[in-house]
Amino acid sequence: SQPNKVAFTAPVDPVTKFSDLSEYPLPLDEWTDLPVNCYNLSFLGQVADIHVARASPLRQQFTATYFGAKGMMMSADDDNASRTSPQPPFTVVLTLRSLQPPFPLLSIEVTGRDQVACALATCEPGHLVFVQNVVLVKTGHTTMGMCANWSSLHPAFANGKLTAWNRLLGYVTSPDFYDVQLVAHLHNRMLLRGMMWPQLAVVRASFVASGWLDPSPTTLIHRACRRPIAPKRHPDDPWACDVCKVSWNQGQSHVEIGFSRLAVQVDDGSASIRAVMSSRWLENLLGCTALSFDQLPLTEQASLVACKCSTGHVYVCVLSSCPSVDNIVWRIDQAIPLTDQVTNQILQLHNSSNN
Repeated sequence: SQPNKVAFTAPVDPVTKFSDLSEYPLPLDEWTDLPVNCYNLSFLGQVADIHVARASPLRQQFTATYFGAKGMMMSADDDNASRTSPQPPFTVVLTLRSLQPPFPLLSIEVTGRDQVACALATCEPGHLVFVQNVVLVKTGHTTMGMCANWSSLHPAFANGKLTAWNRLLGYVTSPDFYDVQLVAHLHNRMLLRGMMWPQLAVVRASFVASGWLDPSPTTLIHRACRRPIAPKRHPDDPWACDVCKVSWNQGQSHVEIGFSRLAVQVDDGSASIRAVMSSRWLENLLGCTALSFDQLPLTEQASLVACKCSTGHVYVCVLSSCPSVDNIVWRIDQAIPLTDQVTNQILQLHNSSNN
């Protein structure tokens, strides 16, 4: 059945000339048309795309139009700060997909150094993301969202904030958030029209096999976004991050060693699927940093991975769908071992309450 569509005109604030929608918590798919010239909206959606933009003409136009010289000064200060090359860029564009049919899309420009850093460090295609205090404006024939530090412009505008649910550290230790699914249910799911599904799944399973998808288990990464960067071919060449679209000649402190992609076979007895372990979670899984792992002899590296990815361990795993890599369409964002006493007690209490 189709969801009920909502069409109404929200009251307009006489000072800001915008509508405050903080009291209208409607899902993205329930709007007949997305409202415009409004603020304090919040959306929960699935990341369909994330990319960096070096400047935000939309935000500059918005702040200059509605907040005059104060808005122009704020945009200029942010632009000057964004030119510090090795640092995170100032604007990230998140395209969110609604969780219900007909799965409409909304692009949101995320600005502000802290929120941009959060988006780059935590958000990937397929993740569930909660974005708070969004401003919606019309640009051409498209409605765009903006997430920024608004309070410095006007006290009625709350500062934007985003949270990636897949990476919430307390998620899997709070079983009221989710129901454990069988791997067989995931195994039988198909990707529909390019849409990633499901948005988030939790399974209780073992890792019965593993293998690195890259020639080396470690790689160089840009510290700001945690994405891999190519090594310099010549000592005089600049460092460069294709994701952040920045380059710099000095400052190796902005580069560190991170984990490459590890594929694991996930099995809970009902079925088995292959998944890519998030490189950002591997440090937790293996119990050592990528730098420490890189310094181990190859035999010890293999032994450590085999020890953690064996049928002797049962994990509660947060899975999300991801762009296909070696025909693998699942990513493990978190994996907490059930041997942990606290986690085990929480799950036992949760299971007993359901019986």
